[in-house]
Amino acid sequence: GVGWRYNTEHSMTRRMEEDDYRSRCIYMLTLTLADRTTERLGRLSWLTAEHTAENAFFMPSPLGWEVENEWHLLEEEHPKLQIIKLQLMPEHLHVVIFVRENLEKPLGKYVAIVKSRCNKHYWRELTAQGLLGPKGAEAPPPLFADNFTDSILMHEGQLEHMIRYVEHNPYRALVKKANPGLFRTVGELRVKLGEEG
Repeated sequence: GVGWRYNTEHSMTRRMEEDDYRSRCIYMLTLTLADRTTERLGRLSWLTAEHTAENAFFMPSPLGWEVENEWHLLEEEHPKLQIIKLQLMPEHLHVVIFVRENLEKPLGKYVAIVKSRCNKHYWRELTAQGLLGPKGAEAPPPLFADNFTDSILMHEGQLEHMIRYVEHNPYRALVKKANPGLFRTVGELRVKLGEEG
């Protein structure tokens, strides 16, 4: 078909066609807020003046605590799922999750359960702040964006990389915030070689 006739499906949220998302496997999922301009899930800070990975700290907001609790509740209700690592960030979250046994439904359906429950906490917060009208007045905004990004464990040593990536996310974010000039995307880079090059 002609590309413009279809909705764009961003590559980061496409599912791997070879995987049924039901079988025993480990995944790293990333969910982002629908509105990434807000830091609804909490705040990042340094614990001390020493800017090391160990001193990068994330303090969840009340909504952030509710979101974290919903992931652990999912784990309790569905013993086939095990949360290996969960890291909230101000406007997104990462979770390394182990599908221990074959699931009745694809993993995305369980993620949808968490998102739906998190929406209720979010709407309660918006209502308390006077930012959401009476029930039925308008469609409330979702907390999380549609879909999610996933990485599937396929290689030896990959699990350690997944866990380290999730654990060090607060550190990388703080370093990036403190040094924005070092993290610019470069579209074109020209290098002039010497006479020997």
